[in-house]
Amino acid sequence: MCKIRNYLLTTCGFVVVVGAVLFSSPITACSQTKAGNVVVVNTNSNPVPTLAQGTTNIAGNVSVTNTPTVNLASGASVSVTNTPTVNLASGTSVGISNTPANPVLVRSVNDAVGQIFQKQMQINMAAGEFGKSASFFVPAGKRLVIEHVSAAGFDDGDQHLRFAVDTSVNGEFASHFLVTERQGGHPYFRVSQQMRVYADPATHVQVVVLRPTSTTTAIAVMTISGYYVDQP
Repeated sequence: MCKIRNYLLTTCGFVVVVGAVLFSSPITACSQTKAGNVVVVNTNSNPVPTLAQGTTNIAGNVSVTNTPTVNLASGASVSVTNTPTVNLASGTSVGISNTPANPVLVRSVNDAVGQIFQKQMQINMAAGEFGKSASFFVPAGKRLVIEHVSAAGFDDGDQHLRFAVDTSVNGEFASHFLVTERQGGHPYFRVSQQMRVYADPATHVQVVVLRPTSTTTAIAVMTISGYYVDQP
């Protein structure tokens, strides 16, 4: 009987201790998760850091601090809507690979500033003359650029006539011989030749007619066309 009473007392004491511990501990409330949107109220001066993914539209200017390599897909093109300044590094160059079927369009910048020039001269050769010339003077402060020369001549003795243009550049005198064509079976010769020949300011330009023999008379007319360029 005493053992049973002692056992009951021990059990009651244990229950009292456990109850005291439970009632003395703080009660923690369980939080509940509620689905919904999160609103960020940061200002433009204090933005939330983000990481762009996929295709991103950028407003404003973009600065490139290196020199990336850009490869275009076949058939693609790039359109430039403003006029940017492109600088080439020292030693680099730009090549044009157009073909004769698709040439690059060019324009002569001298046509706008050049002073158009043309001069026609007649040369009469008497019997006994193997050659004869006529000349004109290039004005001081002007350089003559000869672009085209034409000539026509007739020799009574059926002698082959040859034509040339003489100029001086940087103190050097030179003769520029022209290609002469005979017209049919007659002693009539002509020239029509495009060229690029220069004559310095304050020098003479000569047109010359030559033939192998001088037993008969001959007559020739030569025309030079081009433009003057002002020289400092």
